[in-house]
Amino acid sequence: MSKSALLSYSQSSLIFNLNPMIQLDHAALQARNQLLAMFLLLCLLDITLVILARDGWAIGRIIFTILVMYFVIQGRLWAKWLLVAICGLLVVALMAMILTLGAKLSTILIAGSGIMIALCILIPIYMTNNKNLKRYFAYQRQQIESR
Repeated sequence: MSKSALLSYSQSSLIFNLNPMIQLDHAALQARNQLLAMFLLLCLLDITLVILARDGWAIGRIIFTILVMYFVIQGRLWAKWLLVAICGLLVVALMAMILTLGAKLSTILIAGSGIMIALCILIPIYMTNNKNLKRYFAYQRQQIESR
């Protein structure tokens, strides 16, 4: 490699490393992993409650939500806001179900629905307010744009 090519490479490398939108650090990856753990917990809890309630039609909603979660992890803004809307609808639906059918529901379904409500409130707050996760999403969007 010639001296000028090496200098050019090291200068572009230096610019690459100074741009905070390009680099992924440990904190951004950890924020992504925490979001993935919340997604996994929500899905497992949702599947468990669907099985307990014997509500086969909810499987389509779960599959759709998992698909949206995939696009959220890819950094797609539309998916992030769609997931916020899905979580909001789940909170309203679960609270309405508990309030109207509370006496007819098993304790496990009520407790599981309460935990799901908490997760459906926590996930959008985490996605929209965590700075490390925002950096991860920005990196993902940049990777998509550079393809």
